[in-house]
Amino acid sequence: MAEGYVGSVISVDCGPTLGVYQGCVIRVNKEEQTITLRDSFRNGLKCQVPEITLSAIDIKDLKILKSPENGKKKKEQSSGDSKKSEQIGDARKTPNGEYPKKQSYPGKGQNGEIAAKRGQNGHVGKPANEDSKKNGNDSRKNGSDSRKFLEQMGDVRTSQMSPRDFGNRDQNGEVMNGGSREGTPTKMGRKRHNSFSGFGRRSQNTTPKKFENGRPRSKTKLENNNTFSPISPTVMNEEFDFEKNLALFDKAAIFEELDMLNGQVSETKKPQNYRHDENILGDQEAVVYRQIIVPQQSSMEFNTDCGLVVPSISLELRRRLYGAAEKCGLSDEKQLEVIGMCSSQMALQLLGGSSRLNPRNTHQMPSVVVLCGPHRQGAQGISCARHLANKGVNVTVFLPSFKKMLECLTLELQMFNMTDGVHTPIHTGLPTEHVDLIINTLDGQESAFLRDQAWYRSVVQWVAQNKAPVLAVDPPCNPPNYPIQPKWSLSPALPLALPEAAGTLYLCDMGIPSKVYAEVGIKYKSPFGHKCVIALHHINAS
Repeated sequence: MAEGYVGSVISVDCGPTLGVYQGCVIRVNKEEQTITLRDSFRNGLKCQVPEITLSAIDIKDLKILKSPENGKKKKEQSSGDSKKSEQIGDARKTPNGEYPKKQSYPGKGQNGEIAAKRGQNGHVGKPANEDSKKNGNDSRKNGSDSRKFLEQMGDVRTSQMSPRDFGNRDQNGEVMNGGSREGTPTKMGRKRHNSFSGFGRRSQNTTPKKFENGRPRSKTKLENNNTFSPISPTVMNEEFDFEKNLALFDKAAIFEELDMLNGQVSETKKPQNYRHDENILGDQEAVVYRQIIVPQQSSMEFNTDCGLVVPSISLELRRRLYGAAEKCGLSDEKQLEVIGMCSSQMALQLLGGSSRLNPRNTHQMPSVVVLCGPHRQGAQGISCARHLANKGVNVTVFLPSFKKMLECLTLELQMFNMTDGVHTPIHTGLPTEHVDLIINTLDGQESAFLRDQAWYRSVVQWVAQNKAPVLAVDPPCNPPNYPIQPKWSLSPALPLALPEAAGTLYLCDMGIPSKVYAEVGIKYKSPFGHKCVIALHHINAS
């Protein structure tokens, strides 16, 4: 029973992994449950091996495209046509055994030649309409896809002929029909290098026809067929060498050619206007980066972002500078106000600036704790807290209660109490939740004894637990380290010789005139530019 299927053309679906196979059955093994195919195709591509064996386990679906009886009839018909063509060829021979020369007759075609009608199998003597009818009956029996499959696999023989030979003369020199579609291969077959055997090679004495159906052959149509025709399996198996192909492209030569075509691109054009940072004056003095000179050699020097050198001064020279400024009208209260304003501006920038202090962001206003001591630096901290409270920041000021305090400290505390800020004299009144910034003014220039107090140690412990960033305003320069480690430090006027433990150093402008600096022996030129607070960077330390 199984041997009856030998010779059938079938289509086997083996799932998405193995694919779909088509071929002619040559062997059926009942014991191993396998079938063997020849002339097989996998997913429309010709297989490289002559035979393929498929197991029944892998087969998902099987369709018979052509039964063995149809294949036998087709084979007999093909052999009969070949014998008939041989008889016609013998009848045409002359007594000398040669074929007569072909004559030209008036008729259709470019050269007035009548094309001999040929069937779809490529043999003379049978009209194409009869073969078409027979093939149509077979296709209706086996399904619409059987005809396409048989044309590719079954009875169609292939020959080595170029696609350009279609529509020309056959092997015996007879003229093909270039005007009609009868007897011509399909569009897919016409562009394959392995063309059908029914069409012979072009005669050397003839020229290819350039007209189709009385009209010039479309060049675009031919190009599309060449582009979208099936890919040859030999081309698919060849590996493309990208490095070799890339070496064929000479980039330098191409760019040189483009530059020669458009020579104006490489020419340097003189700009009409100068840039904002370009000097328009020819004779300008060199930039002097050391614009501040102190009377005594400084132990430490800093430079600004612009490269200007800012030397450090001693504590004694600063006191003389403050005294000279107070004599010329810049009183102690004004100095505290300027330092408080500059430190508050720096604190606002550290808190986020306009993105944090926004009318639409009132539900999460920043919170700041200002730690103040009973000295001038503490008064500067309270002045800073007052300016922050006026901006809407939640401010808490810690200042211990003392029987006797400085007058400036008392005045600043009275003005702060008129704001919405909170003043607490004990460490237990400090916020328990996390704060955004801590401003430290507990340490004075000559108040190291305060570190031994119980309240001081309690505040230091609270800062360590809160873990908020610390800004130190006018920190002392004597200790090598600080109980409360600052992240930033702000110094007024000219900086002291602060160690690196003071963090990133900033300098604020107090508005002291240059002649006041000259009174204490300092040659001064403002390094601030358009800012009131600038950053300083360490240069060297002696």
